[in-house]
Amino acid sequence: MIFRSSTNLIDSFIISSIDSAINNKKGFFINARNSKSISVHYRQIPIDKWQRQWTEMGSNNDNKRDVSEDGTLVSITKFPDTESSNYYFDFKEFRCSKSEMPILNTDTITLDRLKITNYYKIDNCRYSDENSIQVCYLNPNKGLVAFKTKSEVWTRQN
Repeated sequence: MIFRSSTNLIDSFIISSIDSAINNKKGFFINARNSKSISVHYRQIPIDKWQRQWTEMGSNNDNKRDVSEDGTLVSITKFPDTESSNYYFDFKEFRCSKSEMPILNTDTITLDRLKITNYYKIDNCRYSDENSIQVCYLNPNKGLVAFKTKSEVWTRQN
């Protein structure tokens, strides 16, 4: 995914993995809740700060190794017992966790010369400061297609 800002800056990411899981087994001491989940992970290219990094120590504090983890772009879990779902959206410093999926907007909007029809608007989430991402737009076919900060609009170029 290659994004260009309204001030012509470029930022790029790859989808690094897509994981899914089904939990439909009973636990030994406690019953785990049945669920189905899917997660999409991303990595910035070149790696900047949007990848979790930490140093892991060995058992004797002598085997240090650097560990990194790709970001989780979106994670959706469905619970058949209540016919409910939770979703978690996390891109750069923008984080959202909600119990309802966003609605699919069928109108057409234009964001910095990019026309988007059939999109999910993710807003009313946490962000670290006023220069952070405040709104993200996803299309069912292309995924993340645009995001806005207070001062810039970033649109996907591919």
